[in-house]
Amino acid sequence: TASQSANYADFKDMYAQALGLSKAAATKTPLNTFLKNEKKRELVEYTRLLVKIIQAFPDTTDAARVELEITVPKQRTPGQVPAYMPGTEYLGSQNRTLFVRAKDLQDPLNRGLPAGVSGVQWYSWIGAQPPADPREWFSQGTTMRTRASLSIPGTEAAKVWITAAYFNAQGAGPGQDMLLQVNLSASNSLPVQQKLKIAA
Repeated sequence: TASQSANYADFKDMYAQALGLSKAAATKTPLNTFLKNEKKRELVEYTRLLVKIIQAFPDTTDAARVELEITVPKQRTPGQVPAYMPGTEYLGSQNRTLFVRAKDLQDPLNRGLPAGVSGVQWYSWIGAQPPADPREWFSQGTTMRTRASLSIPGTEAAKVWITAAYFNAQGAGPGQDMLLQVNLSASNSLPVQQKLKIAA
């Protein structure tokens, strides 16, 4: 605004005068040096305030920013959801808890999460065949690392299907195609070292 522009001119003039007094041999005193520093601080603070207003103004163009010699914001590239799903590796079991790990199928040597991935969403299904509708799968929650422990309800013998999907702030990637099948025997308390029959 006109008043803000006038205020800026006043701050600039006061600093210029204080700077001149602090540099002239006849007036170069500790007091004038102190006053010069104070006027500089006031000018810088008001300049920063105006720059924030200019940057926030919707009609400020990058060309105007260049002309004013203020920062041109970097263009942010919108993130994308993960493009592929993880494989699932069985690690062991204890009672009705399965220990699994998500595998990066695009980079088998990578033991962690792929770049741009925040975590893994896990799903399970108990039945002869997994459902075609992804909404029917039971959510086992999310992990921010590749390993997970999945609790399977019930005590009867069952065929359990496990699948997973990568996710990030933009959403979840594809899932359901890479399935792990685990056949659980009927037991109230399965041995810790029980081996499960796995069919990929």
